[in-house]
Amino acid sequence: MTISRFETAVIVGATAFLNDGSYKIKILRKKPENKNEKSELLASKGAEIVHVDYNQKDDLVKAIDANLLT
Repeated sequence: MTISRFETAVIVGATAFLNDGSYKIKILRKKPENKNEKSELLASKGAEIVHVDYNQKDDLVKAIDANLLT
């Protein structure tokens, strides 16, 4: 199985989702090695940042399952 690597993802209306306040926004990110200002900015606007290890399939599946159900 070949896995494609995307360099860019476009989410139309992401700011509107955060500003609306009626959506639960959860963002999966790899755990940063140091302070990450982008994550902090998104969290300050109401997004929940969930750190996962993208190289560990079980970890990733567990994070997606847990976060889609809550």
